[in-house]
Amino acid sequence: MFGEDPVTVLPGTGLRAILGKEEWIGDYFCNYGMNEEYEKRFAAAGMRVSARGTKSEIRAMELDGQRFYIVTLFQPQLASTPGKPHPIITAFLQACLEFRELTT
Repeated sequence: MFGEDPVTVLPGTGLRAILGKEEWIGDYFCNYGMNEEYEKRFAAAGMRVSARGTKSEIRAMELDGQRFYIVTLFQPQLASTPGKPHPIITAFLQACLEFRELTT
């Protein structure tokens, strides 16, 4: 994959709370995909799909019960600039600050 590709962000997920939209355009520079045969195993371990591509393929997952555990096949850093970071990057940094406040 290379370029931009739309994803559907599933309701009730942390990713949806961060992005605030049902549809998002992800920037890709990726040679990998997610093996969908493992989806049930991931779900049993608490990791759920949080975004799907146009053919229902997995594009993002998150681990429930964690402060911040989101994995994506799209790369938020590609859409970030110093003046306008990607919302996922901003959410990650905010989670880091909150964790630091709890531990100091």
